[in-house]
Amino acid sequence: MAAGLLKVHLSADAYLACLTHVLSAEKEEVMGVLLGELQEEIKTVLVRGVSVMRRIDKRADRVEISPEQLTAIVIDTERLSNKSGYPLRVVGWYHSHPHITVFPSHIDIKTQANYQLMDDNFVGLIFSCFNEEPQDKKCKLQVIAFQSLQTNPSPPEYERLELPLSIVQTPLSHISSLCMEALVQIPVVLFQEEEEAYTNTNPNENQDVVTQMYNSSVYTQSLTQMLDILCGPLLGLFQEAVARNKQMTEELTREKNQLLKDLVEQENNDVII
Repeated sequence: MAAGLLKVHLSADAYLACLTHVLSAEKEEVMGVLLGELQEEIKTVLVRGVSVMRRIDKRADRVEISPEQLTAIVIDTERLSNKSGYPLRVVGWYHSHPHITVFPSHIDIKTQANYQLMDDNFVGLIFSCFNEEPQDKKCKLQVIAFQSLQTNPSPPEYERLELPLSIVQTPLSHISSLCMEALVQIPVVLFQEEEEAYTNTNPNENQDVVTQMYNSSVYTQSLTQMLDILCGPLLGLFQEAVARNKQMTEELTREKNQLLKDLVEQENNDVII
């Protein structure tokens, strides 16, 4: 590890939210914003949560969001800070690389460089997913943290600077409200994108019936697939979380009642003495 190199700590529940998002789309890249804190004394970016971004352009090798969206999440960070109890800020971004290597493209490096003009400590995460190994035909998932390092001022040239990345363990039963909100946000954003794409395929009423039926069937198939591979597992995750919380509440209630009982007995013994 290079001395003075910025480190990235990603909480386990934020990692779960990122994985859920990047695995929701196999054909196009997805993108989100990292929320957390900068611990300057130890040169560490602590990522506590994410915010899912709605794409303005869906491609297999590129993803874009509007400046208005980024501004909106910066403004919303105050609400999220109050909700989570942490002094949150936008500390970086993440996006997926479906079926390709985890390393940033020249476009990714340039985008990261532009972000660093606003904040030197801004970091990027890339998740390589659905990338099949030629030897055993198994898909692997990789993630790296990086920044852009300027190698030439004029004309400006950059190269990737990989950062140390670690996953910070959290209790298995704990998913923060910040990450829970992100998990709920994922299918909502994907539905909005599908709805917009479907609406754009029907710009007027002069389309022939076959075209309308085809577009409708593709739209229905996309929503059905979303329910099957995303909404179903998420619902199961939330149900398990509710069950764990209910069990924990019952255990704490029994412990509380026992402590109250012991307290009353102790007071009675003190009176007798």
